Parts: sequence; structure tokens; C-alpha cells
Amino acid sequence: MRKACDEEVSLLNQVGFSVTRWFSRKKTLINLNPYGPVFAWVILKPYLSQRRRDTGRYWARPMFVLMLECVGVVRKELKARKDTNHLRLRAKDERFDLIISADEIEHIESDLKLFL
Repeated sequence: MRKACDEEVSLLNQVGFSVTRWFSRKKTLINLNPYGPVFAWVILKPYLSQRRRDTGRYWARPMFVLMLECVGVVRKELKARKDTNHLRLRAKDERFDLIISADEIEHIESDLKLFL
């Protein structure tokens, strides 16, 4: 499980690093799929928090910057929606769907700001 988490973190960190280097394409890259990093934060938060404590404040910083920017995009999108104010990651069995409300998005944003 740890190896899978590390692979996910490595991938998101590489994307975050690439986004910070491509200033002209930054919005386009983030707008392609801002949900993945948000769901990754929700799922991996305990692991990410522990790794950050163990390795220091600069560990995976590009990933946290990417996640924060994606959360900002999702927050704005949820405010603009008229039909629903939550995100849903569907599982095979709907009892295990991951649902994130607009209030939780704001809480996630404040958590991520603490990581920067």
C-alpha cells in the first residue's frame, strides 16, 4: 500500500512541478482535470500528513501547490453550479461513493494552505 501511495505522490509531484514551469499553459493543464488531485488529497491525507511530518516542509511541495490550485478551481465551479454543490467519485457499489461537499472543499483548501 505504501508503494502505491508513493507512486501516486510521485506522479502528482511531477505534474505539479511541470505546471509551475509552464506558466503559459498552467490554467489549461489544471482545468483539464482538477478533480483528480482533490480526490487524491481526500484519500491520501493521513499518509501525506505523516510523510510531511517525517521528511520536512519541502517534501512534495509542487504537488501541494497543484492540489491547492485544483481545489480553487473546483471551489469556483461548485459555487457556479445550480444543480448540485458536491463532487462524487463513483465506486462500483454506490454505498462506497466518495462525496465531497462545497463546505468540505473550503476545509480542504484551508488544510492545504497550511502545507505551503
